[in-house]
Amino acid sequence: QAERRSAEMRRVSSRLAATVDTALDAVVVAGSDGRIIDFNAAAEGIFGFTRAEAVGADMGDMIVPRHHVAAHRAGMERIAAGGPKHVVDAGRIQLTALRKSREEFPVELSIAENRGPDGTIYIAYIRDISARLAAERALTTARDEALAAEKAKTNFMAVVSHEMRTPLNGVMASLEIAAREPADARQARFLGIAQASAEQLLQHVNGVLDISKIEAGKLVLSDEDLDLSRLVAGICDTMRPVAAERGNTLHLRQLAPLPMLRGDAFRIRQVLDNFLSNAIKFTSDGSVTVELEPQEETDHRLVAEIRVTDTGIGISDADQSRVFDDFVMLDPSYGREAGGTGLGLAIARRLTEAMGGTIGVESEAGEGSCFWVRLPLEKRAADAPRSEPAPPVEAAPAETVASGLDVLVVEDNATNRIVLEELLRTLGHRVTLAVDGSEGVRRARAHRHDVILMDISMPVLDGIAATRLIRELGKSRNSRIIAVTAHTLPAELDRFRAAGMDDCLTKPISSAQLAAVLAAVPVGSAPTPAAAAEPPVTDAMRLADLRAAIGEDGLSRALERFGADGPAKIDALLALAGAAPMDRDAALALCHDLAGAAGTLGAARLHARMAGAEAALRDADLPGFAGQLNGLADLWQDTAAALSSVAGAGQTAPHARQ
Repeated sequence: QAERRSAEMRRVSSRLAATVDTALDAVVVAGSDGRIIDFNAAAEGIFGFTRAEAVGADMGDMIVPRHHVAAHRAGMERIAAGGPKHVVDAGRIQLTALRKSREEFPVELSIAENRGPDGTIYIAYIRDISARLAAERALTTARDEALAAEKAKTNFMAVVSHEMRTPLNGVMASLEIAAREPADARQARFLGIAQASAEQLLQHVNGVLDISKIEAGKLVLSDEDLDLSRLVAGICDTMRPVAAERGNTLHLRQLAPLPMLRGDAFRIRQVLDNFLSNAIKFTSDGSVTVELEPQEETDHRLVAEIRVTDTGIGISDADQSRVFDDFVMLDPSYGREAGGTGLGLAIARRLTEAMGGTIGVESEAGEGSCFWVRLPLEKRAADAPRSEPAPPVEAAPAETVASGLDVLVVEDNATNRIVLEELLRTLGHRVTLAVDGSEGVRRARAHRHDVILMDISMPVLDGIAATRLIRELGKSRNSRIIAVTAHTLPAELDRFRAAGMDDCLTKPISSAQLAAVLAAVPVGSAPTPAAAAEPPVTDAMRLADLRAAIGEDGLSRALERFGADGPAKIDALLALAGAAPMDRDAALALCHDLAGAAGTLGAARLHARMAGAEAALRDADLPGFAGQLNGLADLWQDTAAALSSVAGAGQTAPHARQ
């Protein structure tokens, strides 16, 4: 029996040894003194020590990193004294170990305890997790790079789309202006083609901007009263003529009545417009049916399903799973009949998900398609006040459009300046142009304008900073300031208003939009230059400051020089103004010189008149320039008398002029 028990023990020991030796993880056995008792083959491979080198060695000296040795020895002493065993039987622990090469590496270990006749031993199962952590880091890096690339793509699309709107504004507005001019049939035909192409391009640009907004998390949904039945019927009425052009009939079926709801009518329209446009585009001489049906309904909520079914070309099973992806066109060949960017359904999917709904398609190639959307919508409370939708922006009737306004256009793009000037003059307004925000501030402070059309992205000084400066002081600080921009995100519009802007026009701008915005401005709210109160002949405070700075003698000499030079310069300016052609540069130089000298010496009225003449001449406003020079001789006499009395009779009297 003893021999049989001994043989059985040998077999068990052999199996146990074989199990330990063939384990993929390192198995290190140590006594309570911390010395290694056993060291399997996997431990040799992981740590680099042979079993002969390891057995009998102190574990702390061999495989524990130096910065962990103190904690390791303290733990062994605590266990030997009967203290708590924090790591024994504590499950998997992640820390670092040390190879023979003195390389520190990450490990995952589990420690078990066994008590026997020879004392307590500790068995550590150790796994090298260097490769796993490296893979996790690589995966994390790849994810971060992918997210960064996606963000860069989104930002790129947003920037490019925004920048496209600026030249597109010039194209569309120029085409609109050109279309008003007399043209023969051939010219009118090509103008119509150009306008239609520009509008299609604008749709594509807007689509990319929508994607960018949604990806950036900047899409803001409105919550307004919604008559879904009426909304869907209106969209169908709009699309029937388009369907008829391709020989299609468009039907609407409402399968059950719907209560008043709340939601974002604009975004729902956008989704349904896309469904209908695609259905009509891919169907010829067939039918398109729109079905509206309530699904799940509670006391406060309703799921509305809208289905658009067509008898068109259909979609194969393989393509149905990707039609809602970005930039997917199922027929990318050169001979494809339907155009587009492949963004319409991608935008519809994102909008639907943003509204908490689901979207899908059922189709069979050659048999037609059914696109559907299910939207969870709140029911409008019976006693809740009904919100009225904002009226669409339309051109005001001709007799009510504000005319004769004094408009300052601050725009760095030359094309946009020309277009806006032409549109405004066509509407009967006076126009002053500024090429950047800095010039816009100067002109706004010097003259009271009824309206300031302010671009946002400009060099030198952007539109927001310029608006803040205009609101601080100057003659136009209370004028109406309207942003003219391609920035349309709600947060950006809030920034414009916070800076002091009253309204916003989104590029590209049509004359109808411009007329509608300007119709809200009271006619004649700015005084004409002739009616505006002129400054005093002399600025007493300025003269007092000058006397304190340069003394009585210095002031007398300065006034004497001004009195001696002034008549000749004014004579030369009046002669230039009467010449044909006029030397504009010489006249500008004289106006600038006289304005500067008058301003320095406190001749306030003469300074204002010369500054106004200079501004009018720079703007090629020759009638305005002539108006500023009217009565200049009399003004010089008044200025001479006033300055003469400052320094004493006879000391600074300028030459009298007839």
